[in-house]
Amino acid sequence: METINFDVEKLKRFYQTTETILHHLALAAGLRDSDLGVYYEPRPQYNVNNDAVTINKIYLRFLLSLQNRSRTFSIITLHDKEDKYKPFFFDYNPKQVVVKYKSAKELYSAIKHLLTGNQNNSSMALQWCQGAIDGANELAKYDTPAKLKQEFNKHLDLELPLYWSKKITGMGFALSCDFFKEIGYEFPKPDIHIRNVFKEIFNVELKDINTDEELCAAFISAAEKLNQSEIKTTVYKFDRMIWLACTGKFFLHKNIPASLRERLIAQCNN
Repeated sequence: METINFDVEKLKRFYQTTETILHHLALAAGLRDSDLGVYYEPRPQYNVNNDAVTINKIYLRFLLSLQNRSRTFSIITLHDKEDKYKPFFFDYNPKQVVVKYKSAKELYSAIKHLLTGNQNNSSMALQWCQGAIDGANELAKYDTPAKLKQEFNKHLDLELPLYWSKKITGMGFALSCDFFKEIGYEFPKPDIHIRNVFKEIFNVELKDINTDEELCAAFISAAEKLNQSEIKTTVYKFDRMIWLACTGKFFLHKNIPASLRERLIAQCNN
């Protein structure tokens, strides 16, 4: 793909406007700008650059990314039930998962009492179970996070998420990027917010961008361009800023109502 010729001043205006929107959203949620720092880097328990990280934690982060599609997210709800799922994933040990479950149906049978929704959702849950086994097979290849990191670092371009998107059932390129960004690699998740907002604002520069892979590469290029100015950011932070500005979901602060509608009701009732 050809290098995108971004106007750095336009990029800076976009970045600063997003910062301003986040400032007001944070104030409305009872947060200060300094409270937002926790959203702008991967959580340390999943980050391969953290010496304390484990393969089990990386596998858990993989499973969380694998459920990160709207309907699957509401069916699996792993984010709310990590402790309940833990025994069936052997403390999220991929090697033991591979030994125990030989098919998606076996895993589904073990965890179906934890799922939400009705039986009409079983096909999506089964797909997630197959993806969970696929991911366990991939991560079980590595005895330590250091060996995993050594192998992953050989493929720091889009080859890495592309490979996983093809190997893992139900993952796709965007969710694969989500997994890698959450364990410390500089990829954005080319989701609906980046596609609809970033591509709309830079519609001239991105007029020939069609695929998620192309959009991902363009976004990385934009972050690099910003870093050549006085604005210093990361791909992760830039991605998360857009997501937060579009959703208003400060999910790491559990006492804040999730939706803007619920927040309005809560503030009016106080």
